Amino acid sequence: RDMMDELIDRYGDPPAETENLLKIAYLRSLASDIGFDEIVESASEIRFYFQSEILESVFSVLSHPEWKGSLFMRPGDRPCLYFKAKRGFASLNVLEKVLKAIKQKEK
Repeated sequence: RDMMDELIDRYGDPPAETENLLKIAYLRSLASDIGFDEIVESASEIRFYFQSEILESVFSVLSHPEWKGSLFMRPGDRPCLYFKAKRGFASLNVLEKVLKAIKQKEK
């Protein structure tokens, strides 16, 4: 947020693309800190590839009623949490919410 405030102070309100770019950088950093290796977004889903060390936190978030029917896990050599996109959803907001919930469980 500090970087965004600095940009606004110097250049005025940034375009939406700049805001999204900064949010993506923040979310990638957050994901890396928690234990995610990669985040892949497609038209129909967001996949979160993670390290097995955070499996318990992932299960805890996965079982929350808020995500029923939209957040799933694929086990295997490279475990993956994935969010099934619904029409008109804001992927960055969903991504942030999932990552913050997992980070909270990791504390």
